[in-house]
Amino acid sequence: AKEADARSTRVQSLMTPAPACCSLDEDVVQALGRMSSWRVRRLPVTDADDRVVGLLSLDDLARERVAHAEAVLARVSDRDRRRI
Repeated sequence: AKEADARSTRVQSLMTPAPACCSLDEDVVQALGRMSSWRVRRLPVTDADDRVVGLLSLDDLARERVAHAEAVLARVSDRDRRRI
């Protein structure tokens, strides 16, 4: 793969369009399910107007000892190892 020049490359060309998100009123089990399905470590959090108001990470959930966070982390990490 060709290396991109950071000075001329715009974020828009590298970002994930329409990423998986969760809402402020969503429960953690739903958010964990979405992380597991999409195999991502972070989800943008949106308000009722679909504006991003924060970011929920597996680290946040693990730090609070949320059940199942470690299992999702293992699943996502397995995907990351297979990419290398």
